[in-house]
Amino acid sequence: MENLDWVEEKTAVKNVANISRNADIHQALSHFE
Repeated sequence: MENLDWVEEKTAVKNVANISRNADIHQALSHFE
């Protein structure tokens, strides 16, 4: 169970990182429009 919690926490952190990165990319692309 502890391992599962660790994996879920790791996945959540990765998702947050992906969301923030996608937001940065979207913001960067909007400058070209």
